[in-house]
Parts: sequence; structure tokens; C-alpha cells
Amino acid sequence: VEGAIIEDDLADVLDDATWNGDAEASSGDVSLDGTTLTWTGDLEVGQVVTVTYSVTVGDEMGASLLNVVTSPDERGVCVPAPDGNLDCTTSHFNAAYVFSKTSDPESGSSVKEGDVVTYTVVVEHVGDVPVEDATVTDDLSEVSNVARWNNDAKASSGQLVREGTSLTWTGDLDVDEVVTITYSVTVGDTPNAVLRNVVTSDDERAVCVDAA
Repeated sequence: VEGAIIEDDLADVLDDATWNGDAEASSGDVSLDGTTLTWTGDLEVGQVVTVTYSVTVGDEMGASLLNVVTSPDERGVCVPAPDGNLDCTTSHFNAAYVFSKTSDPESGSSVKEGDVVTYTVVVEHVGDVPVEDATVTDDLSEVSNVARWNNDAKASSGQLVREGTSLTWTGDLDVDEVVTITYSVTVGDTPNAVLRNVVTSDDERAVCVDAA
């Protein structure tokens, strides 16, 4: 193959990290232009080229380093990496803990009066030292007006407090600890109702991530 090319988009990396200027390739040419790292080269039959580089993470807590490698060449195809990465992307978080949310039925599903919707929030420690007073808050203002609270909220660790239309979890996290929070509501009789809610944290040590 002549003129093979891949491009690594570092826009969401270099806003929170410093480029170390150490990019190298086992063959071909690699260069950084703005926030795009480009490799170009020719490939012999069966040839494998390895491109490496590094960045140094900044000090901003809550930062996310996200990047993706693509090719503008229709001959290039992203394939699963040996570590199981399926879509040529990576993500790292300068955080002490991350949190995510799912529901059953899943978000976007149609529900009817009497159906039970169960929500699950997962809080996961990802730092190097234990965390004190971690917190996440689930805004139920657009749920409680069209559904009945089933009073079954529980957490595998820490404390849960419902105040008005907010459900707040607080707790300490050991290294690698995962806390699971669940609760449910029963859909009411309001026509064309939509149950919307979102979990957030005002703690700069926390980052919201996609559910596993």
C-alpha cells in the first residue's frame, strides 16, 4: 500500500494535558499539526507499523482525556485492538471517582400507567487514594410529577437522602470501590408523560461517564 494515512484527534486531550514531543513511528512519518497527529507511510505485505506518543496530564480535577484515531483513506479500517478496544478510541479521567446511570426499561422506552421503572446509579472509585464525602444528586423533578415514588431507594454503601425532588447519595470510597444505588417509580396516569431525570455532582473530583 502506498500513501497509507491515519489521523489521531487530540483536541479533547491537549486541552487538559501537555504534549511531550516524543511521537515516533517504526516506519513512515509522524507529525503533529495543531491538535491532529498524522502518520503517513507505505506498507509492505504483512507489515505492521507502531506509532507511540505520550502526554502529561494537567492538574485540573474532573478533566477528561478523550481521543479517537481515524483514516481519511477508504482503504483504512478500524479493527479491535488486542486489549479489546473496539472503536479506536481511548478515554482517561483526571478524577477521584466516576458515576453513571441506567434504567430498566432502558432510556427511550415506551411505558404505560402502572409500569415500574427501576433506576441504577453506579459510583466508582478510579483514583489512587480513598475519597471522603463523595456525592451525587439525582434530579427527580421531571419524574415525581408523573410517577409515584416507591420508597425503595437503597445504596450498597454510604447514605441516601431524598429531599423534595432530589435524591442525594454521600459516602466515602475506598480505592477501587464501586457503589450501586437503586430505586424505582411507578408510572402514573398522566397522558403523554415523559419521565426525565439526570444524575450530577457538584464535586470537582467526580466525572459523569457512559454506563458500562
